[in-house]
Amino acid sequence: MVRLDEFMKFVRLVKNLNPSFIPVAKNSKSPGVPAGVSWKNARLSVEEAVKRIREGKNVGLVPDGRLIVIDLDVKYQSGGIPEKRDQILDVLLKKLPETLTVRTPSGGYHLYYLNKGNVINFDFARTVNNGNIVHIGEVRVNDRYVVAPGSSINGNVYEVVKEIPPSPIGMEDFPEELIPETLHARPPAGEGMGGADALPIPNESLYRNKYGWPLSVLIARQPKIAKLLTEIHPEGFVSPSEADQSLACILYFWEFDYDTYVKVMKAYRSRVKGGKQRLERGDYLQRTWQKAKEYVKETISSIVDPNVWNPEFNMLPDKVVKIEEITHIKFKALDPIVDEDIWELVNQLPENHFLRKFMDAMSKRSDTYPEYLLLAGLYLLSVATLRRVKIPLSIGDVWPNIWGLIIGQSTLSRKTTVLDFVRDITNNPQLYIYRGSEDFSPEGLLTELSEEGTRFYIIDEFARLLAVMRKTWGEGLADVLMNLYGCKNLRRRLRKNTYDIKEPFVCMIGATTPVNLLKNSDQDLLTSGFYPRFLIVAPQRKKETKPIKQDPRFSFEMEQISECLGNLVERIIKTTQNRDGSFKVINATFKDEERMSEIVNNIVVSDDEDEVRKEIALIFQGRYNIYTLKIALLLKLGEPQFIAPLDKAVDLNMLNGIEIENKYLDLAEKMVRNVFLKYAYRVSDDIMLASTESKISRVVGLLRKYRKLTHSELLRYSHLTSREFREVIGTLGERGDIVIYEDKRGTAHYVYVGKKG
Repeated sequence: MVRLDEFMKFVRLVKNLNPSFIPVAKNSKSPGVPAGVSWKNARLSVEEAVKRIREGKNVGLVPDGRLIVIDLDVKYQSGGIPEKRDQILDVLLKKLPETLTVRTPSGGYHLYYLNKGNVINFDFARTVNNGNIVHIGEVRVNDRYVVAPGSSINGNVYEVVKEIPPSPIGMEDFPEELIPETLHARPPAGEGMGGADALPIPNESLYRNKYGWPLSVLIARQPKIAKLLTEIHPEGFVSPSEADQSLACILYFWEFDYDTYVKVMKAYRSRVKGGKQRLERGDYLQRTWQKAKEYVKETISSIVDPNVWNPEFNMLPDKVVKIEEITHIKFKALDPIVDEDIWELVNQLPENHFLRKFMDAMSKRSDTYPEYLLLAGLYLLSVATLRRVKIPLSIGDVWPNIWGLIIGQSTLSRKTTVLDFVRDITNNPQLYIYRGSEDFSPEGLLTELSEEGTRFYIIDEFARLLAVMRKTWGEGLADVLMNLYGCKNLRRRLRKNTYDIKEPFVCMIGATTPVNLLKNSDQDLLTSGFYPRFLIVAPQRKKETKPIKQDPRFSFEMEQISECLGNLVERIIKTTQNRDGSFKVINATFKDEERMSEIVNNIVVSDDEDEVRKEIALIFQGRYNIYTLKIALLLKLGEPQFIAPLDKAVDLNMLNGIEIENKYLDLAEKMVRNVFLKYAYRVSDDIMLASTESKISRVVGLLRKYRKLTHSELLRYSHLTSREFREVIGTLGERGDIVIYEDKRGTAHYVYVGKKG
């Protein structure tokens, strides 16, 4: 029977090391994964491991090169237990450094240590009595696993017998008689067996880099090296040639010279192909090395700096710096704005303004971000204009349609709650007839708009639209949408049908999570101008959680706000409707034309060295400058005089046109510059980082952007697997590009302190 208390004893001693667990079958040592699935890809968090133990199932721990295990289990390799086995085990326990110790069901021991940096995978054995070989133990550093404490075999539990933290150990701490003459980097028979051919670990005198560091000492730091030295075609590589290239990149990064690289390749990756040695064909090794040099120089900010790292240093997670040691780092706020800044902008509006009424009422009922409400309120005002109000400019008419994108974590951010508010308010009979479906196939969208060009869309999962655009049958949908954004007539032929869309006016608001957005986005959606057509809000800061209360006034206030919006719709319709059923369009102008022109032309060229980033920044600024004019018009239309009940058939003041004062133009510019544009830059950076093939560049980019992020934040934003993330963090730590900073609450953050990359 499994024992949760034994597992929790163990977890308390190693949790700060972020141990990696895997599922192991009940009452067994075998991986508990489906057939055909590698246990190496089935990692569990501590919480998931606890759940398995509670269910009576076993779990395994995977050493990661830092937390390692010595498995002592004295037995004959041919089968059977030697005499005086217990005495032999007692002697071994005394010779090895005292550490966290677990007794196994077979009577052996698992000793958990912290790798000083030079311990590698190997087995130790001894020949005794007539050539019989006694298997004494295994050193498990990476690519192996052991059954974790609390698990059981036939009712016998893996039990913690020495409840102390793991002690550090290096090769120099092993009794000399235990270290075999030839070390082998192959998984032993039994748990975690990988099946690679046996290959000797590099001779330290032969394979050293320019600083004199032996290749063997780097294997513990970068476990992938062991795979590349033991398997011609390791799992996860498309071909042996790709594995050759990977080893070349690693060796170049660690500053081994070309001659040493050739020696390593010939010793460990040489193979016969077509009757010839593969490595000796043409200039294969030279070309592979040159590609490695180009790749490393393009994707990594700097090569190894021996002044900030060497193999004798502790690994990064053991190194926590004090805040006074990194005072030169200016930590960036997680968000460009806080709640109070949003409310300061909104409170500049008249007291009974629609936007204030909407945001005040909704903020009482939800603990969502005020940015979400600001965008939703502007969207509602844009929907109410029904393509009957425009801003005539010399560059073309500007229609006040809003496209909004809300990005936030599922459940916690309450983004869906905001869309529900929008949906309830637009249930008004005057608006509901214009609500579009969420069928975003090109045919479905064009058919619907052919019937009625004025439509507004509320998209609960925006990633579904992005996913359609990536499919073969959805190809061209992005172009259709971008054309519709300009509110110009569109004729489109798809297959056998031709669609005519006259006087389109499309408003759109959607929501998604950061993960779904980045999974379905690429750089083309930025440079093509698709995303710059959206006002984007993506707050990440913590927010106060409000208790849920009974609210009998909720329906009443929602009806009031819906009625205010309906009054605006009625005023616009009655003022613009002709007797023959057609309608005229109201012109909106700016009181200060010079100020308006200044805003439209306010484009600042970035000093960023990346030309693509410059291009994207210019596209966003151009689109958002026009959005400033749209928002200024919508702020004007939200005034109390426009949302009050209409007491005449025609509003003569509106019929003569709408003049927008500078106060609304200035306020709209602040909203765009201080809120929407800053979030747009952040999201575009995230999309570009997520699109990059270099995992190191992605993490470096995030840390350069935010300067400090917790482990979970950085893992989430980078969209890497846990294993990839550990490799990247380990490499950056070894280079000295990042340190760990612990704040006053004891929360650890990764901090980027490296050079510009």
